[in-house]
Amino acid sequence: MTIIFSKPLADSKDYPHPIIKGMTDFKWGNLLFKKTAYTSDSSFFSVNGRTGLAIIGQHLKLKTKDTVLLPSYNCLGLVEPFVWLGVNIRFYKLNKDLSVDIEDFKNQLDDTVKVCVFVHFFGFLPDFSKLSPLLKTYKKIVIIEDCAHSFYSPNTDNSQNMGDYSVVSCNKFLPTHEGSIVYGSTANNMNHTALHSSLLSDFKILLNALPLVPKSINMIRTLLSTFKKQAHQTIENQQSVPKDDSLSFRYFNPRETHTNYSHINKLIVEHSNHKKIKQKRRDNFKFLLQNLSNIKTGVPLFSVLPDNTIPYVFPFVLNNIQSFDKIRNKGLALFRWEELAENDTSSDCSVSQFYRDHLVQIPCHQDLNQTDLDQIIIIIKQCAIEKP
Repeated sequence: MTIIFSKPLADSKDYPHPIIKGMTDFKWGNLLFKKTAYTSDSSFFSVNGRTGLAIIGQHLKLKTKDTVLLPSYNCLGLVEPFVWLGVNIRFYKLNKDLSVDIEDFKNQLDDTVKVCVFVHFFGFLPDFSKLSPLLKTYKKIVIIEDCAHSFYSPNTDNSQNMGDYSVVSCNKFLPTHEGSIVYGSTANNMNHTALHSSLLSDFKILLNALPLVPKSINMIRTLLSTFKKQAHQTIENQQSVPKDDSLSFRYFNPRETHTNYSHINKLIVEHSNHKKIKQKRRDNFKFLLQNLSNIKTGVPLFSVLPDNTIPYVFPFVLNNIQSFDKIRNKGLALFRWEELAENDTSSDCSVSQFYRDHLVQIPCHQDLNQTDLDQIIIIIKQCAIEKP
C-alpha cells in the first residue's frame, strides 16, 4: 500500500545544538549491581519498537487484503512497518485529549480488520472503557498496544493489558542507543529471525561513555553540517534514488528484523535505577505543569498526572507555531510529529492536523536538574507569540 506523508516542518540541522537535550546520557555510575528482570517467557528484545511491530506482523501472517487500524496522529515509525508488510492501512480519528473518536472508530471496523493499534501517547494509558465492548463483537481482531512512550506502564507484563501484544521502547526512557521489548502470549515464538548481535550499537555506547567524546562528536557534526550547507547552496530539490528496499523508508529498516538486540543495551535496561528514574520523571513533569499552566506561549496537553503514570515527555500545545523556531534557537530540544499521512482519513482529522503544527514535546527526563528545569520555564515564557 502506498501512503503519501506530509513533509517535515523543520530540520534539526537548521538549529543550534541544544543546551538542554531531549534524551538521557549514559553513565556507568548510574547502573546498579542488582538486576531487574524486564523480560520473561512471554517477551523478547528487538532492535527498536518499529522492528518489534514488523515482527509481530510477520508472526500474524498478515495479507494484503487485511486491514490495520492506526491512530491518525502518529509517528512515521509506527506506520512504516505496516507499509512494508503490504497490508491495507486505515487511520481512525482522535479527540483533543488524544482519546479515540469512538464514532469514527466504529465506522472503520469491518470484517477485513485484523489488527488495531492503540498508542499510549506520551506515557498516558488510553481509556479502553468504551473500546472494549465495541471490540468484543470482532473477536478475531488482534490488539497491539504501542507503549513506545510508556516503558513503565504498570501492565507491560501483558497480564492485565487489553492488547494481545505490547511494544515498549527502551531508548526513550533509558540511555540506550536502541532497544525495544515485545510482550505477548506468543512472543517467545516470534524472535526466530534474529541472526546476529548489534555490535555497532555496543561500540557507540562505549564510545559515548568516554569523557569529552560526546562533545567532540557534536562539534564535528556542527562543522560538517555547516560545510554541507555551503557546498549545496546551489543544489535544490534533488532527491536520492533508494538503492534497495531498506532505504525506501525514512525510519524503518527491514534488515533490522534480522538483527538481534545490543547486549550493552540489555545490561542498561536490567541494571538501571528504575525507582529513581520513575520518581524523577514524575517530579519533573509536575514542576513543568505547575509553571507552564497559565502562560501566553501555550497550554499543557494534560492538566493532571495520574498515579502510576511515568511520562515520556511534557506535551505542550503552542498558541502560535512560530514559537517553535524561537524555542529551538534558544537551545531547548523539542520534538514534534510532523509527518502524517495525507491521502487517507487521517487528513480529515482536524485534531491531528492541528497537533502536527502546535503540539510539541518538552523534555522531562531524569537527567534534568533544577537549573535545567528553571531554564526550560524561562525559555518557554520568553517565546510567547500571540495567536494568529
